[in-house]
Amino acid sequence: MVHEMEIPKDFFKQFDNREAFMSFFNDLFKQGVEQMLQGELDTHLGYDKHAKEG
Repeated sequence: MVHEMEIPKDFFKQFDNREAFMSFFNDLFKQGVEQMLQGELDTHLGYDKHAKEG
């Protein structure tokens, strides 16, 4: 499933160089993977992290 997103026109102006750009997206990617793994674990266990019923 592909989601189209609207990125503000000035979004990329915040990066002064390639390294800053790549660092931002590497961090974003890591956070996304961590959230997906947490969601997978919650689904597998049948409850959310820190839930009282777990």
